[in-house]
Amino acid sequence: MLPAPISHMRRNLNGVLKEDEYNSILLKGSKKAGTIGCIAQKEYADAENDTSCLTGPLNEVYGHGIPFLNPYCGERTTVGFIEESFAAGVKVCGLSLDLKRSGDPALVDDRWLTQIVTRSPVPIIVKGVLTVRNAKAAVDAGVKGIVLSNRGGRVLESLPSGLEVLEEVREACGDELLIIVDGGIRNGEDVFKALSRGADLVMIGRPVLIALAGGNQDGVSFYINRIKNEFRSAMVAAGAKTAKDITKDMTKIGSPLLI
Repeated sequence: MLPAPISHMRRNLNGVLKEDEYNSILLKGSKKAGTIGCIAQKEYADAENDTSCLTGPLNEVYGHGIPFLNPYCGERTTVGFIEESFAAGVKVCGLSLDLKRSGDPALVDDRWLTQIVTRSPVPIIVKGVLTVRNAKAAVDAGVKGIVLSNRGGRVLESLPSGLEVLEEVREACGDELLIIVDGGIRNGEDVFKALSRGADLVMIGRPVLIALAGGNQDGVSFYINRIKNEFRSAMVAAGAKTAKDITKDMTKIGSPLLI
């Protein structure tokens, strides 16, 4: 499980924490729990060219995190941000795709994405994909992974969830593509169901933010460990010894776990 990238603390935490403070706590709490925290570049125009809230916290954990950048400020600028993150020690960078910012229903433009991927010193994953068309375009552009996410329903209210499109995207893109599901995952059983449908990893956003607000680094690590324990219990109930043993049959009607 990966804590999902969240920005704009003035809105999400009423300004109790600054962007860099939130990111620092999240990365440290995630590392303490044995996973990798994801952090986000600010979404708003007045902060598009400022990544100090990412690179500072990343330096504190020696690059143990995944920064998600906004690519709509141009290829050259985006690659510059990726290089700054690479200098902080990161091994993977993410790009957050957003329909309301791109103005293009296709969402993934393989021309500019290919340019970014080709020039990036680290593998790229993209977040915000919800269709086979966009998933294939991302693969053609050379990305190593995608995050199936409807951005919390903030872009369009009627968009499907990542879990709803997971199986058709997996079938269309094959087993080599890393697929992460974001949205609606709230416990270990949800994690099990997502993996049974073809996900490699899941992201959890709002509950992690709440845990962080209440318990700082310890709150983050406590919540992540709770999800881990619930996931192990689901595996025991279904008879799966390892994550590779989890199959779709284990969540059908009549099986120990129901989807």
